Amino acid sequence: MNYINFHCHKPDSCNKGYGIYSLNVNDIVDEQIPENSSIGIHPWQCQHPDVNDWLKQMDFLAQSPNVLAIGEIGLDRLRGGNLDLQTQIMLSQVEIAKNVNKPIIIHCVRAWSELIKALSKPDFQTVKKAIHGFRAKADIAEQLINQNYYISFGSILVDPTPELAESLTMVPLNRLFFETDASEMPIGEVYSAASDILDIPVEELLQQTEKNFAEFFNK
Repeated sequence: MNYINFHCHKPDSCNKGYGIYSLNVNDIVDEQIPENSSIGIHPWQCQHPDVNDWLKQMDFLAQSPNVLAIGEIGLDRLRGGNLDLQTQIMLSQVEIAKNVNKPIIIHCVRAWSELIKALSKPDFQTVKKAIHGFRAKADIAEQLINQNYYISFGSILVDPTPELAESLTMVPLNRLFFETDASEMPIGEVYSAASDILDIPVEELLQQTEKNFAEFFNK
């Protein structure tokens, strides 16, 4: 069984299991995309003067078999410009994901109602959606689960708040992923922390996340 690292920015971390390497589309050189990557325009980049050119690039690059998902994309109330612009850029990328039949990996900070509303449009119901680095409360987790999202938890699980631990217990096992994001922490430590909170063996989490991986990425 492999440790699925659902979202990582450091190649070494991604390679210590079966990792999804997250790339900003503007970091791709000569159309060289590593295997098992996600590509996207992060909400922090939405005000960049080249953002429309990046969207045009994504139309082509998203078709690569090395691109498993579009992301990270999303909304951030604290950084990246006004939410109307962020929503516009996010939805353009969701449209690309729909066209190439690939899922999306979402960054969301304090904009949950706006995110859920924007992605609840009938046109996007067939697009599989996952939140990466989830840190919100259980009521948000419940809303997302009711909308068929997957939820990925990161290294913060090693020392979680009671609220985050409660959120983890709210998520059905068949909707769970784990990740290291930009952390140097070994992915196994995240699984071990989740195992302790959920009081189930790590092996059960490994088996389930492999199934979730196959389902989410159409493997």
